[in-house]
Amino acid sequence: MDFFKRVQILVLLISCCFMLSQQQNPPPQNLTIANINPVTGYLSFNKSLLLTLTPGNAFAGAFVSNIVNSSPKLLPNTTLIINTYDTSIDETRSLLQVDQAVKDGANVIAGPSFNEEAIYVASQSQTARLAMVAGAVSTSELDDRFTYQYFNRLVPSVTQQSQVFIDLLLYFYEETGQKEWLEVGVISTSVSYGVTLAARFIDLADFTEPQIEIATYQQILSFIENSDLTIDSIVSEITELSNSGARVFLAFMQGVDSKNVLSEAYDQGIVGEKYVWICADGCANRSGYIDLSQFPTFPIIDDVFKNYIGAIGVSLVRPFGPIYELYRENFFSFFAARNVTIARVDQYSPYTYDSLMTCSIALDILVKQGAVINATTITNVIPFIEFEGTTGLVNFDSLGNRKPVYSIVNLWDLRDSEDESYDDYHTEGSEWVEVGRWNTSGLNLTLPFRFFNGKSDIPDLDVRKPFDYWSCSDKKERTDETGKTIFLDTPQPSASNIASTYICDQYIDCYNMSDEMECGLSLPIAQIVFIFIILFIVLIIIGLIIFTIVFGVIIVRNRVKSGNVVLLLVTCVFSIVGLLSLFSLYGMDTIAGCVLRLWLLTIPLSIIVSLQLARALRIFRIFHSIKKTVPLWQLFIIQVVLLVPVLIILFLWTLLATPVASKFEADGNDHHLCNTGGFINHNAAGYTFFSLIIVYHILVLLITAAISFITRNIGVYYGESRIVSVIVYNTLFSGIVCLIIYFIITTQFWRFVIFTCFYIWIIVATLGFQYIPMILGLLIYDKCQNKKGNHIHDTGDTNTGTNTGTGDWFSDDD
Repeated sequence: MDFFKRVQILVLLISCCFMLSQQQNPPPQNLTIANINPVTGYLSFNKSLLLTLTPGNAFAGAFVSNIVNSSPKLLPNTTLIINTYDTSIDETRSLLQVDQAVKDGANVIAGPSFNEEAIYVASQSQTARLAMVAGAVSTSELDDRFTYQYFNRLVPSVTQQSQVFIDLLLYFYEETGQKEWLEVGVISTSVSYGVTLAARFIDLADFTEPQIEIATYQQILSFIENSDLTIDSIVSEITELSNSGARVFLAFMQGVDSKNVLSEAYDQGIVGEKYVWICADGCANRSGYIDLSQFPTFPIIDDVFKNYIGAIGVSLVRPFGPIYELYRENFFSFFAARNVTIARVDQYSPYTYDSLMTCSIALDILVKQGAVINATTITNVIPFIEFEGTTGLVNFDSLGNRKPVYSIVNLWDLRDSEDESYDDYHTEGSEWVEVGRWNTSGLNLTLPFRFFNGKSDIPDLDVRKPFDYWSCSDKKERTDETGKTIFLDTPQPSASNIASTYICDQYIDCYNMSDEMECGLSLPIAQIVFIFIILFIVLIIIGLIIFTIVFGVIIVRNRVKSGNVVLLLVTCVFSIVGLLSLFSLYGMDTIAGCVLRLWLLTIPLSIIVSLQLARALRIFRIFHSIKKTVPLWQLFIIQVVLLVPVLIILFLWTLLATPVASKFEADGNDHHLCNTGGFINHNAAGYTFFSLIIVYHILVLLITAAISFITRNIGVYYGESRIVSVIVYNTLFSGIVCLIIYFIITTQFWRFVIFTCFYIWIIVATLGFQYIPMILGLLIYDKCQNKKGNHIHDTGDTNTGTNTGTGDWFSDDD
């Protein structure tokens, strides 16, 4: 029993040692990589043009094969065979080449480099159960890992580019603070590449902070897939971009399509110093503006190139680093040895190199592990691969896509540049200069951008139309050519510049009234005219005061004394106060002015109106009392009692609905006008208190009219009762007419004129009705002497009686 156990243990040990020796020293074998890539081919949009498009793909295969087979570390004891299968950019040929690779015993496929070919090859490789590592293939159609189980690639899915666009826009917005960077126009081709990128970008834009607005989104047919299209077919789409008002445009399309789009955009004026175009990787390359018919130099087409200057691109990561420098050196040596002139390393072959190296490393890992080499094991091991390639650090996510990294490129005009240092920017003489990179950590810019004007200053996209404005300080109309240098103020006392629409609009909108000074209907001129009128009337009233004192106090004349000297003087004094209070209406409305004018204009007019009631009560009292006199203190009490309701209303108005100067829309513009504020802060409150004032004064006038009517037949000396009646009727009629006109007219000019005329008229008429008969009677009838008799009387009503006295009614106690 022990013998058999010992034999079993010995056999097991021998087996383990044999397996270990097999892992450390695998038997000699051949492994094959199928390099399925275009080497020569027809451009699909021009079948008559045969080009050696990507000769570097063939070189990449030979170069990798040489490196691996000469390396003691990679695939030891193994010969790596790399067979290059030229697809000629033809989908049908691509399928045939996959079948041929299977027949040739390929273990894995590297390539191809074009999206359309890759879709066909991925489908065929899935059927053949071959793992596939594509080069610069970003189409989102291959994101489905259930359908394309064995697909891997050296670039991220195209959908990852959309986030780069978002970050670029936010970067420029943060640098400038201009919202134009957040209002973009989007245009794409209608093929999967363009639609997918645009849709993904639009989805992401909705969730950015601050949010990016899509001014318009336009789609065009691809010129690559529709060779019979002309540039006229995209005119309407470019017109929509132009009409959108956007200054930043995103182009999700291939180079040939971008050529036609930018040419039409240039013609329509949306390519220039005040516009920015950002291209996806499909058009962020030279294919749009070079002459593809002139191989191998591919010269620039000047008329097309000018449309691209300053454009920004999101490109597949540019080749760089020591591995790329080694690749580049051997690239030119390889073709020089074969007498083939190559101007630059093409954009696809470095990715072909990295895809071939990825396949080689995957095979190396499996060989060293002694694992079975098939599509599943190769696909499973790729996410763990990491190495330095021609395009920098190559590593993969769990789905076999390369972890996102992009070059940020900028089209510089280097045609006449003597500075050859741009070669250090990994451009290979290309005008698309790498200015930075993007990965999942964000943007990392290493060079400044150059824009359409060739300068590094970020363009001012806040372009506005020139506008005219009025300078309050300069008292002139000026023009802001930039449309934004001058800040337009809302009309207020501190305003410096206001819109030209405020000029001569019959509202004062400048602190110095300059905006209305030189107008046909000029409010300042009207105010100046009224200054002279008011001062002239004040001088006349001062004369009336002198007249009243002389003939009512010093040289007493009954005709003057009959009107009660005190009442006449009070009327004159408050008439002057009322007229001078009109100056509170002058100039721009202010908070203090709005409150003061309320009190200054109301109280004098209220006193003048209530004086008429006092005069009427005085006449009534004289004829209905035993003592035919009315003491002054009684008249004073009457005045105070009549004025108290007005003061209460004004106090409550000021407290609850304080008049304030604020922005108020009138005639389609905002003006700085007196408005209702305070606790209530609603215009209805102001109108309510205004109505109370009006109603109260109407009530006082109606009571005065009633008393005057009662005393109409009393033979009052010199007809004082009838004078009061005329004053009352004039005030009522004038007030009603003024109110109607005032609220029909809306402009500040005519409201000022109407109100001022009414106020002056009430004062002038009141004084005129009292003083004109008195002065004319004294000078013409009385010859400046006291005459008795000839008093006015009416015998029609014996109940009221007539006056036969000689002036006892007008004693010093009156």
